[in-house]
Amino acid sequence: MSEARHVCNRCIRELTEQIEETEGWLAQLTFQLARAKGERKEELERETAVARTELNALSTELDELLP
Repeated sequence: MSEARHVCNRCIRELTEQIEETEGWLAQLTFQLARAKGERKEELERETAVARTELNALSTELDELLP
C-alpha cells in the first residue's frame, strides 16, 4: 500500500470516529432537549445546532476522501 493511501485510510478512520462521537453527542443533546425548559432549552438548542453543523462538516470531509 502506498504511503498516500495509508495516510488517506488513517484520515478516513479518524473522521469516521469523529462522526460517531458527534452522532453520540447529538443523540444525548436531543434526549436532554426533549425534557428541557426555559434557558436550558435554549442552550441545548444552540449546542444541537453546533453538533449538527460539525456533523455535516465531518461528513462532507469524509465524502471528499472516499473514492
